[in-house]
Parts: sequence; structure tokens; C-alpha cells
Amino acid sequence: MKVVITGSSNGIGKALVERFKDHHVIGYDIVDGNDITNAIVINKLIDECQDADVFINNAKPNQIVLLSKIYTLWKDQPKTIVNISSACTYLYTEHNYPDYLSNYFETKQELNLVVKTLQNKSLLPHIINIRPAWVDTVGSAYYQGFKMKPKYLANMIYNAIQKTEGYQILDIVVR
Repeated sequence: MKVVITGSSNGIGKALVERFKDHHVIGYDIVDGNDITNAIVINKLIDECQDADVFINNAKPNQIVLLSKIYTLWKDQPKTIVNISSACTYLYTEHNYPDYLSNYFETKQELNLVVKTLQNKSLLPHIINIRPAWVDTVGSAYYQGFKMKPKYLANMIYNAIQKTEGYQILDIVVR
């Protein structure tokens, strides 16, 4: 199985690369010089996805753009897009989220709407929206509450994309 992962050098992305180590994994991360906001890198990523089986849309920058492009590329094909969103869109509403989450919440809320729209347009490609609560990454270092280890989330994602017969997982909220 060929898997393309954004945000592959740290946190969730790094754990996903490790979990899929027995597969052909292509990682994209700004740390490696692959800035997914750059048009040349986006085109390279899309070319790489031509023959991929799974695209894991993990890095926050350009998630909606990449989701839309890969969806269009894979329209009606038996492939899987895993979109990493956030449980903040499940746990909070636009009226009660903490101020420090405002931009993040709004970005992830918009992403979830795009995911739902695409899921309703077609069964394929299969799109799984993953909404984890706090994950133990550099970005959540300031948070003092419970944080899930990235490897546990990576295991859950790995299991969710295994070929399933007779059903599709659409949305997973986990903490």
C-alpha cells in the first residue's frame, strides 16, 4: 500500500510514518523542505498521489486545498483520504470555545464542512474524518490536561483504513 502523509516529521504525522513502516510511505513536511503551501510542492504531492492508495491530510496548512485536490484526483476510485481535524469542533460550539482556540476552531469547523460535503457527493474515495482531542505533540505542550499519545492515534487510524466490507467509517471523535 502506498501512503502519502503531510506533517510527517513530528507528532501525529511521525507516529503515522512509524505505524505504516511496512508500507511505501511518502512524507511531506516543511522540516524536510516540503512546504505544502508552495504551489510546486503541492503539484509534486498531487503527482505522488496519482498511484497512492491512502492520503493522510495531517498538516494544518492548506488542508482544505489538499483535500479538494486529492478528492478530485481520486473521484470514484477505491482509495482512502484520512483527514485530521479536531475534537474541539465536537466538544465546543461557536458560542463556547475558549478564546485561545478561536482561529483553530474556525479553521477546523470549515474543514469539517468540506469533508461532509465531499462525503455526501460520492462514496469514493472513502473519506474518514478523524477528530482527536488533545494529542501529546509540540503544539499542545502548554496544555496540562490529559493528552493522547500520537502512537495510539496512529494505531487507531491504521485500523480504521483497513479494507472494510459492507460499511464506511465517516467520522471518528476520540479523546
